[in-house]
Amino acid sequence: MKEVVKCSTLETEMKDIAFLEGILAAVTSQDTQRRLKAAEDFSNYLSVPSNGIEFIGFDKLLDGLVGWVNSSNFKISLTGLDLLHQIVDRLGANFRSHLLPVVPAIVERLGDSKQQVRDSAQELLQKFMYPVSTPQHVLEQLIPAFGHKAWRVREEVLHCLITTLNAFGPSSLTVSKFVPHICKLLGDPNSQVRDSAINSLVEIYRHVGEKVRVDLSKKGIPSSRLSIIYAKFDEVARSGNMVVSEPNGSSRVNGEVETDGAKLSTPAPSRTTSVKKGGPQRKTSGSKTSGPSSNSASAGAVDEADFENAFHDCPEIKVYSSKELTEEMAKVQSVLSDDKNDWEHRVAALKKIRSLINGGALEYDNFVSLVRLQEGAFKLSTKDLRSSVTREACVTLSYLSTVLKNQFDHTAEAVLPTLINLITNSAKIMATSGHACISFILKNTHSHRLIPVITNNMTSKSSIIRRRCCEYVDLFLTHWETPTIKSRVSEIEEAIRKGISDADPEARAGMRRAFWHYHEHFRDRAESLLKSFDASKQKQLENDRNLSNLGPVKTSSSGRFVAVKPSKPISGNRVRSSSAASEDGTTSSRHTAPSRQTVGASSRAARTTHREDSRHAVASKATGSLLSPMASLGRSLSNIDQRSAERASARSKIRAVPRTSPQSHHVQQRQIRPQYPSRGTVSQPGSRSQSPERLLSTFPPRERSEVYCRRESISRTKIPTPSVSRHGSNENLAGIDSHTPHSHPSSSPSFLPVRKTL
Repeated sequence: MKEVVKCSTLETEMKDIAFLEGILAAVTSQDTQRRLKAAEDFSNYLSVPSNGIEFIGFDKLLDGLVGWVNSSNFKISLTGLDLLHQIVDRLGANFRSHLLPVVPAIVERLGDSKQQVRDSAQELLQKFMYPVSTPQHVLEQLIPAFGHKAWRVREEVLHCLITTLNAFGPSSLTVSKFVPHICKLLGDPNSQVRDSAINSLVEIYRHVGEKVRVDLSKKGIPSSRLSIIYAKFDEVARSGNMVVSEPNGSSRVNGEVETDGAKLSTPAPSRTTSVKKGGPQRKTSGSKTSGPSSNSASAGAVDEADFENAFHDCPEIKVYSSKELTEEMAKVQSVLSDDKNDWEHRVAALKKIRSLINGGALEYDNFVSLVRLQEGAFKLSTKDLRSSVTREACVTLSYLSTVLKNQFDHTAEAVLPTLINLITNSAKIMATSGHACISFILKNTHSHRLIPVITNNMTSKSSIIRRRCCEYVDLFLTHWETPTIKSRVSEIEEAIRKGISDADPEARAGMRRAFWHYHEHFRDRAESLLKSFDASKQKQLENDRNLSNLGPVKTSSSGRFVAVKPSKPISGNRVRSSSAASEDGTTSSRHTAPSRQTVGASSRAARTTHREDSRHAVASKATGSLLSPMASLGRSLSNIDQRSAERASARSKIRAVPRTSPQSHHVQQRQIRPQYPSRGTVSQPGSRSQSPERLLSTFPPRERSEVYCRRESISRTKIPTPSVSRHGSNENLAGIDSHTPHSHPSSSPSFLPVRKTL
């Protein structure tokens, strides 16, 4: 009986083999009708589970079906895909060894004009992922499709990634391996591909979470496009569709924690993820998240802190020999020296230099000479039109300056002119990258060879470059030792002269600070230089003398010095601030001594100590009394009317009343003054010519004019206060007379009050 069964089985196998060989002959033929008839027979054969499929010509059969898939005939192509579906269903994991020749043909069908063919190809790829192989293995074979010449293929491979992520989850994929390819497609010429790339990132964010946002911030994506992506991220976070797995196995959905399918009744508090290496912090809850944070004034700008965080953002490479280091640096140079190379390859080459440093390149003596060989490549990279390449070049140069210190001087001198030219770039990320790189170089590489490069740009037509160069002069005068700059003293002094006379007010302010740092190095030469300036510049320099102790001026991303503006009075009238003000209108943030006040010296000398203290007491109040230094006069001296003469008889009675404190006196004055309506700021005709000479000599015209123009302050409300007399004003005038020299009463004009000697 067993022999009969064996013979029957062998006979069946022989028939199957004969049938499959006939199918193989039909598949490889060029007759379309024969092909379609063979496809129908083969499909029926595969539908029977007991029928065998493996035979000697199976590989040739698969090659024939791949040819069908690549056919331009829609029916043949779709039929080939259907047969592959059935074969995969029959073989399962045994089909894995045949993936390599089949996958490229399926990828080509992703770009087919027929939606039915594209859908069939997508379904077959999903079957390749399971049960044949793994999602990661199949998607890695699809990586070339991200750069396919057909835009439909690029779009469909993104759809395939989304489908895989939803079907298998992020745990089955190394998503970070595909993110760079997706980011590249964000700039694709086809709008549908760009939209699919954004949707892919959003889907990855939905599954992975904030790590995607952090990773994208390092990919050099334009800020405008990045803001759109972040907005979509925020929208998904608010919608409650997040599928982010927490480290403890729970997932956060719409701000609530779910564990093992049970939702906790208490909403989870919104947490802020601290990003590794100083990246921007973002909320991971369902609440609205902000855009990318930055220490700079506007989006896209970078600063030294960003560079420090990027120093170690590079792959790990271990250097084992000097020969290996030389070979690696030669590869880097070959990539960077050709601007036609792909920008991503150039960015990778620049990061590789930092990787070599972290891997031990500094231990070899030839590293400095190898860096000098890269000078031409560095200059080409800093001139690159790609902001990602430029930024990466600036980061790498900054890191080299940090680790090599003064050994970096030759390379720094070579690249410094190019970096200075970057300052005027309209792209903020490129301009601020150049500025941050120069700051790193000047702080870490102390070489007199860099000074002429900076001082020669003091005559630039660009005000931003001149302003920055004034800051750089201040920077190296602050951080460098005196012997380093001693050989360049004449050039520094010439730069100071140009900077202090510059047309840009902020450049002048920066150079005045630099002057006093220069004064710390060469006191005698600085004093001689100070005397060579005219009186107004000397006064401005003296006003800014103590500002040199604050260190270099902090500037905004636009290159402007950050200055503290004085607060405006409530009434809108200007009040003379007690802090020093320069001719540029920029006000120092330090409150200085009375000797630095900008009020006329002759006016201050004539005032008594009591009036000076009263003025400072009023000016330093937290609420701000808004009274001028001459507010104790009550009104302009040139505007005293005949009402004062009518009150002259009451003055002698007032003298007997004890004098109130300056503070209470001003309060009384504010209550008294509103009884009489203001007559504006127009002086009476002839009043100035009739003012006493003692008052005109005490208060110069400018000082009197400023006080006169500030007569209407917030304290001068026009609501009358009948319960208070005007005696305070009379007393004030009497007090002024008692502290100022006066002539004989007979020489005073008739309308002025006459003070009697007690």
